[in-house]
Amino acid sequence: MIKDYINILKTKRIDDKKKEKEEKRKEKINNLINKITISNINFSKLGWVKEVSKILNIKQQKVNGWMKKNMKEFYEKNCFKRGSKLKDKNNKRIEEIKKQIELQKKLVMNSNIDFSKFGWVNRLSLLLNFDSSSSIIWLAKYEPDILNNAYSSKDYTELIKYYENNPHLLYSKKQYHIKNSIQYKNEN
Repeated sequence: MIKDYINILKTKRIDDKKKEKEEKRKEKINNLINKITISNINFSKLGWVKEVSKILNIKQQKVNGWMKKNMKEFYEKNCFKRGSKLKDKNNKRIEEIKKQIELQKKLVMNSNIDFSKFGWVNRLSLLLNFDSSSSIIWLAKYEPDILNNAYSSKDYTELIKYYENNPHLLYSKKQYHIKNSIQYKNEN
């Protein structure tokens, strides 16, 4: 009976200590939040993390996590996040590329190139401003039906596989000629 009473007192003391620690922690966090909001830090620009890390007395790498945990809404609305502008730029670039491909498709469809006759590769490369290999790869990627029905004195499947595995070897026509002229100069 006395042991049970002692155990109850001990657990009550432990619970009281836990509550007291939690209250102190919350008070400390609230004080830090006040210091951060009162400070003259421009959170919309790069460099705010360094200033906040000085206030919080923690490493800069830990600031974003602390802000997400304790000031989530403020962090989401007001704070500059590295890479967010890059994502927007990449999305815009992807959209531009998609528009360019659609324009190229329309250009090819509206051209008078007869794909059932010899010489269509040269005409297509002039139209797209690619070298002949890149033109074939482009056609295989974006208009495979045309390539399947096109005149062919060669089997392009190996060429297509080669350039799919080595996309860095595809050149625009200008780059292709520059590369060839450099090789020609080096050979002579």
